[in-house]
Amino acid sequence: MPITLVHLRGALDRVRRGDLGTFKDQSLNRYVVDPRDDEPWDLKPVVGLALELAGEPVMWGQVRLTSDNLQSRLRKDLPEIKVLTFQ
Repeated sequence: MPITLVHLRGALDRVRRGDLGTFKDQSLNRYVVDPRDDEPWDLKPVVGLALELAGEPVMWGQVRLTSDNLQSRLRKDLPEIKVLTFQ
């Protein structure tokens, strides 16, 4: 099932409350921009939770998806959502 805007908003709300879901280690250089207020949030917990809300796995066997995989999935499902990358 694709990530929808409803899933993304739910994930952003959970991260805002401190719930990082599966991803306790953050990407630290990639941020999803909340379309409601233009506030950036770390990519890994946001997209990880959005995938969980969509009923999709965030693991390949015993390995969690990487920042690259998560960003690719977000761009595929919601190309209009801005992602910021910092060095």
